[in-house]
Amino acid sequence: MTVSQAAYHFDVSERTIRRWIESGKLTASREDGQWTINSADIPADKTPSHADIVSTLKQQISVKDEQISQLQSALDQSQQLQALAESRHQAEHQQLAEMRGRSVLQRLRAVFVAD
Repeated sequence: MTVSQAAYHFDVSERTIRRWIESGKLTASREDGQWTINSADIPADKTPSHADIVSTLKQQISVKDEQISQLQSALDQSQQLQALAESRHQAEHQQLAEMRGRSVLQRLRAVFVAD
């Protein structure tokens, strides 16, 4: 059994499984850089089936898909706000440019006299 399978089986993190191996709580051997847990440490009736693993992975993918959707929505909103801010900035810049073309008396009238 691999470290990830053991983590799933015991419902702990892979790091916890590695700690258990280091402490001797689980016996394991290292093959090609991967730990293989001794099956004698795992009750046979508790070993997760491939269907259980696939089901868990599908659930994890579903959660990640939802997170991606939420992040995409937040990004879209952020881009819309950015576009609005830029549009407002351009409009204000245009108004200032128009005001600069006026005389001081015309500027004062624009401020103090209502249309």
